[in-house]
Amino acid sequence: MIMARIHQFADLLASILLLTTLASAQAYRVAGVISSTEGHPLSRARVTLSDSRTGRPLATMLTADDGHFEFLNIPPGKYPLTGAKRGYLTAAYNQHENFSTAIVTGAGVDTEHLTLRIAPLAQIYGQVLDEHGDPIRKARVTLWQDDHSTGASRTTRSNIDTTDDLGFFEFAAVRPNTYFLSVSAEPWYAVHPKADAVDVDRSLDVVYPTSYYSGAIEAEDATPILVRGGDHLQLDLHLLPVTPVHILFRAPASEGLSATPMLFKRVFGDLDVPDPQAGRIVSPGGYEIITAPGHFRASLPAINGSPARSVDLDLTDNNQELDMSSGEALASLTTTIQISGDAAFPIPLFISLRDAKGRRASTSLADPKSGANFNDLRPGKYSISAFGDQPYAIANVTSIGPAGARGKTTSSNIVDLPAGSNLSFALTLIGGSSRVEGFVQRDGKPFDGAMVVLVPAHPDAHLEFFRRDQSDLDGSFALPNVVPGTYTAVAIEDGWDLDWSTPSVIARYATRGQKLTVPASTKSFHLPAPLELQPK
Repeated sequence: MIMARIHQFADLLASILLLTTLASAQAYRVAGVISSTEGHPLSRARVTLSDSRTGRPLATMLTADDGHFEFLNIPPGKYPLTGAKRGYLTAAYNQHENFSTAIVTGAGVDTEHLTLRIAPLAQIYGQVLDEHGDPIRKARVTLWQDDHSTGASRTTRSNIDTTDDLGFFEFAAVRPNTYFLSVSAEPWYAVHPKADAVDVDRSLDVVYPTSYYSGAIEAEDATPILVRGGDHLQLDLHLLPVTPVHILFRAPASEGLSATPMLFKRVFGDLDVPDPQAGRIVSPGGYEIITAPGHFRASLPAINGSPARSVDLDLTDNNQELDMSSGEALASLTTTIQISGDAAFPIPLFISLRDAKGRRASTSLADPKSGANFNDLRPGKYSISAFGDQPYAIANVTSIGPAGARGKTTSSNIVDLPAGSNLSFALTLIGGSSRVEGFVQRDGKPFDGAMVVLVPAHPDAHLEFFRRDQSDLDGSFALPNVVPGTYTAVAIEDGWDLDWSTPSVIARYATRGQKLTVPASTKSFHLPAPLELQPK
């Protein structure tokens, strides 16, 4: 505790000395008002001005009754400005996702009439109730959100909660956005008898299908929940039992033990989610799954050299018997990795695969000796990407034969995996260490808050090459960790909800963007002319 206070005091002293020393040369004022997103000034809100190089706070103050704040004797430079208050979401100036606009002093811009807006916390809560209106304990409630961070409209998991003894769940500190709710649970009274069982009440053989607000049992039919700052939404979820389907999977037996198949369900058109199911071994090579009717993908792990298999199923009839040995054979991929220029192998380094629709299929932590390995992949084409301490480009891909002999080398990062294949490739990576800088303008004047996108020459195959930033108060931006290659830089006004990584969407902006080529040896690349702002 004492050492921590000493370090805090040292940081404070260093900040004071820095500000005092530089203030004597030329100083500026950073001032304005902090308000809620509804426009109400906020008193006693904490406002922090930080060093853009280190991220350390340089000065902090509490706002006055009218929400006013003021920092004096600020030297020329760039400073992130952040606001916080109990009951509100901490946010930086003009923040979008993880991007914000830095305050730039000494650039001939107005830093004395700023408005920093922060949103009040929102909350989603409710009860999970059964068919009788009684609470369900230990139900798994998932909050899903609209997500544009990858440049394509997706619905992703935001948070998960488990209901308490009274069936209540709660998601606090929810950001303004569009959300969905789903819930899965097992009836406490359910009994799943075997086919030859006698003296069993068959009416107890029930399951709860995964359900969505409000009342849907398919993700595509879920009701979107629009959350605004300060909302407190009570949304109850009701589960109704259905008669399950009992599916008997026939699979090869291994030393008396049977492989265990798994059911997956595609939700929101993007994610394969494990189905909440009951399962049991009923005979050597026989495995029974009890689940709600629906469309699923069944997957069977590899056994004794036999490839893993997958099959799409429309489960509507009870007591179906399926032979998994006739399913589609899955593929596997093995990679070895070399860093171009004999650079040190980064720790950690991740290799990722995306399918033909741009969805992340699998990610593996790479080892300096054994590389990265992928199993149970559906046949098809995949793009390979790499990231670690910095982004990396796939310089070339070389096929490796069964005896280790090297085959064809290509500069493409796309590999085709046939059904049942077990392929090996050697990857050569180039690190992205360049920095692309420039300015955004509109009608000849600097523009702040623009979304700046660096678009690769082949956006459909190189999603990992995209870079984004937000222009600062003087219109400046900096795109870090750029991989060598050819790009187009664009600046878009209020484009944060665009599908900016979708080739057909970004193409209409790229035609009016600025083309550039980043050489491998360049650490810093400055655009020769400002980017002209484009309207969304």
